[in-house]
Parts: sequence; C-alpha cells; structure tokens
Amino acid sequence: MNRELYELLVEGEALYFSRTASGSLLEAAETYNQLYHAAGYEWACKVIESLGGGSLRVLDAASGTGYGSARMAELPCVASVLGIDLNPSQLAYARQRHGGPKIEFMRGDVTHLDTLVPRGAIDVAVSFQTVEHLFDSVAFIAGVHQSMARDGVFLVGCPTHDETIFLNPDNPYHLVEYSQDLLCELLSFFFSRVRFFDELPHREVFDHLNNRLSVPNANYAVATEPYRRVSRRKRERFRTDYLLRLWRSGVHELQQRAIQARRERHFLTKCYTFLDLEEGFYPPELTHIWMKERAALTLTVESEPPRCGFTVVPAAPDVSEDNPVTVRLTDAKGDATDYRLTKHQGFKIELECIKGPNRIQLEVDRTWVPAEDSDTVDIRRLGLRLSGFWVG
Repeated sequence: MNRELYELLVEGEALYFSRTASGSLLEAAETYNQLYHAAGYEWACKVIESLGGGSLRVLDAASGTGYGSARMAELPCVASVLGIDLNPSQLAYARQRHGGPKIEFMRGDVTHLDTLVPRGAIDVAVSFQTVEHLFDSVAFIAGVHQSMARDGVFLVGCPTHDETIFLNPDNPYHLVEYSQDLLCELLSFFFSRVRFFDELPHREVFDHLNNRLSVPNANYAVATEPYRRVSRRKRERFRTDYLLRLWRSGVHELQQRAIQARRERHFLTKCYTFLDLEEGFYPPELTHIWMKERAALTLTVESEPPRCGFTVVPAAPDVSEDNPVTVRLTDAKGDATDYRLTKHQGFKIELECIKGPNRIQLEVDRTWVPAEDSDTVDIRRLGLRLSGFWVG
C-alpha cells in the first residue's frame, strides 16, 4: 500500500488526547473512543511496572498522536520509549505535545520494523488498534519479534470476533477484524506463550471500568517468550500460507456482499441471475476472476434469444505451451467441451439459450507449475478471468 493511501486510512481514527498533566489516561478521557484507547495504555503501564527493573526499552508501534507513549514514559522503570507512526500530522502533534527526554517519535511503516529498529533493541512492544488496519499483519508481527530482546513482551489490542470480519461497515478504516483463533495463530508462530483477555495479567484495569466501557473477551493479548530463532525461509512460508488463506476468505466474503448489492440495482438483473456461488467466487464487476477448481454460472433468460455467451481469459499472466490451463465447459444440455489455453488471449464461448435458467459449469485443470526458484505461489496465478457476458 502506498503511503498516501495508508495515511488517508489511519487519519480517520486520529485521536488527539487533551491530557494536560501526569496521571491516569482514564481520568482524562472525555469520549467513548478516548476511554477505549486509554484503557489499553493504562493496562500496558500496569504490566510494564510489574516487569521490574529500571531500564526497560519500550516500542509503541503506530503511536498516533503520542499520548500513550508519553504515559508509558512517565514510569520510573522505563528508560526510553520509541513511538513509530506513518502519519506526519500526528507525528508533528506528538512531538510538540508529548516530546520529552525519554521519548523519540519516528516516521515509519510498522510493516517494515526490521528497517527501523535494531534487532533485539526492545524489551516491551506495545501496539493498540493497529493490526486491523494492515494488509500484511505477518510482516508487522515479524518485525516486532525481530526487534525484541530474548525475554521481550508484546502487548497487543485490536477488535476481535468469533469470526473474522473484512471491511466492517461499522468502521470503514478497518481492513480486517480478526477472530481470536486467527490472531492466536499469528502470534503463536513467533511467541511460545500467548494469553488473551481472560488470562491477562492486571486485567483489573479493565474490570474497574465497570459500565463505562465494554471490552470484548479477546480484545487484548500478551505474547511472551519469543522464539529465539525463526528462519527467514520458515517465516516466509508461514507468511505466504497465512495471507493467502486470510485474503482468499476475505475476497469471498466481500464479493458475496458486493454481488448482493449489485443484484439489487444492476441493469441486467432481470436478464439473468448474476452469479451462482456454490463452488466459485467472483469480484463485483462484469469482469470476474474465478479462482477455484470449479464454478457454476446460471443465466436466467426471460425470453428465448438464440444465443448467450462470455469470454474466458487465463488470470495467470504466464500461460504458455509449457504452462497451459485446461478448462472444461459443461453447458445446460450436459455436453462437455475441453479447451486447452496456451495464450493469454483466451477464447469466446457461445451457447444456445432456452427460456429459464441455463446453468453452465466450468472446471479448470491448472497444470502450470511455479518457477523452480520460487518458494511461494502468487495468488494472481490461480484461475480464470471471465468477461463480456451477453444474452440475445
């Protein structure tokens, strides 16, 4: 994601806290949003104090306007706080309002922490309301892990649910709101011990809020005992698998929503059932990318035009004689035809129509293989692009 887009996304949740003196952030909170964010940092302060010592180095990843960094820097056991954020206006506010001898604010993308923070330079990493904004959450957590000392502690907070939610309509700035299981899988790859809300140390910080704030059970987590060595190859394999599964399920969910919305207003709604998603899934435009082994499309014809059709093009950019894609089309009459695609241009399909539903089944034999030096599979290589639907 480019920086301008990222800044536009996060600016919508900028929190300009008006605390004027030291003390609990909870006492200074005037709105629900401030109280929600203050709770996380007050909990972090309790956990940091319990770690003991007098020279803890703290990272505040996506530090925003800096109020949380400043609160943690007040602790006697904290030697330094490094706040990192990508938004220049929030950083300027943080430096002006919360700057101090123990605090440094740096501009940077938290998905590239490995280029910003030396290896092993952090004792405690804190990040609240961050991961739900990121496309690449694995790169973020990997950077946190790399920056940690051997006995480092990671405190994280984000909205969670029983099931993962993509682009929650209640908050347009959140890309992914994770399920606890999915978030736990991510944290557990880098840390040997992960505890969620019910097991948190110093959970009483949240309990004292009583009816002022409702905190979901999985909203906060503490990850400790970072694995000493996670090889780059192992990390990249995990990252590829995790993100492919995450965004493949995300695309499916988002497309279901978009398709339903388009069905309600599309000018072709009365000509055909827009899509049948029993086996496949598509984006919400008339140019569809199909990415599973088989998919079905139902054209519902009200009159009796003689023909209908569409165009099939391989989505894989490197289709050739050596990397072919074979497509089997089964028409409404049950007749099957195989097409071996060796060129990116693809082919047009024309079918006889009958009045009523005309169910068309597509299956693909993906015989291509990744390049020999590739450890990953690019999701863009999978499937077909369908376009140019017509009836009559």
